[in-house]
Amino acid sequence: MRDKMGFDKKFAIVLIAALSFLVAVQLAEMADSSDAADPTYIRSPSIKVFDHDSADYSDLAYLSDKLPTEFSAAEWIRDTDSGLWYNVNSASSDFGKVLRYGMMDDITLTEIRSDIGDWSPVFTSTSFVLVQVGCDISGDCQLGVEIKKDGTTVFTEAKAVSLNVAGCYVDGTVQGICLYTVDTTAGDITVADPAGLYSLALKCNGIAAGNATTDYRGTIYELHGAVKDKGGKSITGAVLTYQITDSEGTVMSEGSKVTGIDGKYMINSVKGTIVNITSISAAGFSFSTATYSYGTVTADVWPGFTFFANENYVKVNVKDQNSRPAQNVEISAEWYRSYANDHGKYTYERLTTGIWCAQATDADGTTLVTVSQIQAGYKLYIKGMTGQYSFVDHVNAIYPGDNFDTDLPVSLDTGNAYVNIASFGEVTIKADDYSAVITVNGNVDEYMAGGAALQGVEVRADWYYQAQNGSDYYNRTKNNIADGTFDVLTPGKAWFANPYSEEDGTVIVHYTKPTWSTATGEYAYLYVYAAGAPASSPSSEYAFNYILPADGAKSVTEYADGAVTCVAMEKDAVTAASVASDDVSYTLSGTISGDMPESVRVYCITPSGIEMAKNVVPSGSTITFSFTVKAGSSCKVGIDDLPGYTFTPQSQQMASAFADISFTSVSAATSWSIDRAVPTVLNTYTITNSTVGETITVKYSVAGTNVTTQVHGTGADISIPVKGEPGNIVSSFTVSGTGLYVKWMSDTQVRVSGMTQMVIVAYYNTDADQPDIGNTVGGQTIQILCEGESYGTVVTDTNGKASTTIPDIPEITYRVNDLSVEAVAIAGGAYDGCNGLNLKNVIPSPGSKQATVTIRYIATSSLQNEATPTNVDILTGPTMVTLTVGENYDYTAPEVEGFTFAGWYINGTSVSGTRDAHVCNLRVTEDMDGSTLVASYAAESPEPPKENWGTTIAIGILAVTIAIIAMIYVILQVRRY
Repeated sequence: MRDKMGFDKKFAIVLIAALSFLVAVQLAEMADSSDAADPTYIRSPSIKVFDHDSADYSDLAYLSDKLPTEFSAAEWIRDTDSGLWYNVNSASSDFGKVLRYGMMDDITLTEIRSDIGDWSPVFTSTSFVLVQVGCDISGDCQLGVEIKKDGTTVFTEAKAVSLNVAGCYVDGTVQGICLYTVDTTAGDITVADPAGLYSLALKCNGIAAGNATTDYRGTIYELHGAVKDKGGKSITGAVLTYQITDSEGTVMSEGSKVTGIDGKYMINSVKGTIVNITSISAAGFSFSTATYSYGTVTADVWPGFTFFANENYVKVNVKDQNSRPAQNVEISAEWYRSYANDHGKYTYERLTTGIWCAQATDADGTTLVTVSQIQAGYKLYIKGMTGQYSFVDHVNAIYPGDNFDTDLPVSLDTGNAYVNIASFGEVTIKADDYSAVITVNGNVDEYMAGGAALQGVEVRADWYYQAQNGSDYYNRTKNNIADGTFDVLTPGKAWFANPYSEEDGTVIVHYTKPTWSTATGEYAYLYVYAAGAPASSPSSEYAFNYILPADGAKSVTEYADGAVTCVAMEKDAVTAASVASDDVSYTLSGTISGDMPESVRVYCITPSGIEMAKNVVPSGSTITFSFTVKAGSSCKVGIDDLPGYTFTPQSQQMASAFADISFTSVSAATSWSIDRAVPTVLNTYTITNSTVGETITVKYSVAGTNVTTQVHGTGADISIPVKGEPGNIVSSFTVSGTGLYVKWMSDTQVRVSGMTQMVIVAYYNTDADQPDIGNTVGGQTIQILCEGESYGTVVTDTNGKASTTIPDIPEITYRVNDLSVEAVAIAGGAYDGCNGLNLKNVIPSPGSKQATVTIRYIATSSLQNEATPTNVDILTGPTMVTLTVGENYDYTAPEVEGFTFAGWYINGTSVSGTRDAHVCNLRVTEDMDGSTLVASYAAESPEPPKENWGTTIAIGILAVTIAIIAMIYVILQVRRY
């Protein structure tokens, strides 16, 4: 046994020695020397150099908390703890994948940020270079960094890194990240010329860990160019695609540029690269498809290429009768010419070849007509097409037929259409319609102060007609002008391209004037009023009430002059006008001074939880902004977080507004760091009333970063913690989902309610509060309000019904013609389960409807030799009666000797229960109009063969006798009732 044990010990010693040798060989391959007990290591060393103007910062993506521009915010959700993005779109090929900034599998990033220099006040020079050093670290490490340029050491640094190293992400291993600036005078690395070959050497706890190299080519050069038509006019909005390669032809980057108003563009690239233009496109123009190359870049290229399209163009300006730009007008263009025909007269003809009308006019009333083929001997005729505006075709008006003895003029100096020689300049055409500017303000206080401009208010305009008879006034419709000449009335119209007021409170109304042969005392007014505002608008807190005069009261102008929320202008005196809310408003002015960022987002939160926000830019050395504040209300105003800047104060709770108030803040640039602060819970939102299994989408913004996440309803309250850096602002918190109604309750609570299907029936009944088929009212617009706010509208069909989906809460009300209507749950009848709206107090009486019905008393014969039965009126012939829809009528079928009563029928459908039901109780409906009500009889004994003429004649005589008797019976019955 001793021998065996001795052998085992010797074998174990040999085995341990062999394993030790293998481990030593392995460690020798990893480093110059090693400590087998130290698990720390560094791998994947990297060094990259970027100029501040570089178009590709994808490798620096971890500097930004924003989602890359090429990804949809609805598909990616960011985890605020780790800073990683996850794809949550099950239909996406990237579903479930993680977006790690700068390090991704199967996804190519083309751009993350291009404005690092603007974000960081450290990088204030226009010539800085940014060096990025990266590596993966496991465990704790004393990291030694050495950077060389062209073989010469230019920077060294020793720093401790570990699992909690500032500025690094933790994901099993740590990605060690260091950033250094390179400049000619002041930077982490100072060199005479930043261009060159950079190399990196890393050590971990004194052990060489690896190295990497990168090439920085140096100065960014500008490559300019322009796009024009073949006549030399600049083309705005042309798109050029380009490709940048290295000297070997390997593609480094691709992109596109859009020409400005001067038709120019500029591409940046570095020395030694090759830049090629791969395509050019512009709406309405064509270009050569050849590739154009700037060649190898060695300096700025100015002016560079000028690309000419194959077409010329005419710029068309469209104005209304008040010389305002006419938007959304389509343009037609044709070639016209006139020539002498065989009869010594002139004939004109038109061509449309070589012409392309790009699109409807823009907000400035302009568009382009592109001409690729000029027709010799023709004039180019351009006109506005009838649409929102009216235009007259003056060519046809001047030359109504083929016979005229003058050539086409060069231009028409009057009207709204022009003929133009192909000179390709600008032409202006004028519509037949007008426009006026309406300004919406808040009311003013007793000291005539306030009246701030309201944004987002819906403005309406209608033509209103009145006729005067002595001291009385009568409201008229376009078809009821007092002197009876309404058949020649042009009633006028009014419309808005966008009916909501702009930030300055203005909105433009377009209109045509009404015309007719007026009698004395007849008037037409353009009646303009404020109707309300969307919930996202500051003006949603304001009330708007307006009034129209009743018949015999007084003129519409007198009423409008006395109400701040409306204005009425006579048709020949329409000018710019103002309407105001019923509530006093003031202006909250804000000023930011000090160090100026490129832009900043400011916000104002009202007591009702409505948040207004806007992006503002500096004007000179300050940033100014303003919001509208309701009198007597307070609000919170502030500035969103902006990396690299601090604001003192950043937010302020303002006092209740009884005058214009102001907010001032001072901006200061701060040193910038990529150290990642530990996120904290900024706010916790509670979602109530959720349905079990319901998918709820939650969106919010933290410090300008948009976040989207999804939760599933549990039936209980759901808490949503929102994390961010200390001092971050949470804004734009919204909740949405299928079949949900969401209401902001407070800064931390959101109420979620389900939706319910509802059928509304509108009817008119002066006697009973119950709809039936005879009193329903179709074509009525029903306004639905939820908790006092406008929720939507529905229109009833011909049966008086309208289906809708509304929040399942009790605070649902209805209006018709802006008058409240009580909804009554209908039980029983044809409208069982509907919400009934009795319109007897809100619309004029629709009057009773009539139906014409023919009544017949018929016996059906079936002689043996007849192919088809014969119907015979055995009482009086067909009788037509006019009946009132909705009413009940009784009809009695008399006993007729020799015949058996078989029932009452209308259009072949039985309306009596049994043959013994001689009395027909008929409920009249609209669809009975033109129908026939038949009392049907059958002979009591079989009819004789047709050959038995004697018997047949006898039966005929008997039938006539019975008919006479029955007629007398009916007359007696009528007199009886």
